[in-house]
Amino acid sequence: ALIAIGRYSMTIETVDVGWCKEITDHGATQIAQSSKALRYLGLMRCDQVR
Repeated sequence: ALIAIGRYSMTIETVDVGWCKEITDHGATQIAQSSKALRYLGLMRCDQVR
């Protein structure tokens, strides 16, 4: 889902997925790299993200 958000929402600036236990390094990296307007990516307590 994060990959799709990053790919198709070019103007999104804020994403907070804190406490989502299924978020991984791969998903977080994909949205950070593909969403050029992103200014904040909240990952608090996403235990699979290192």
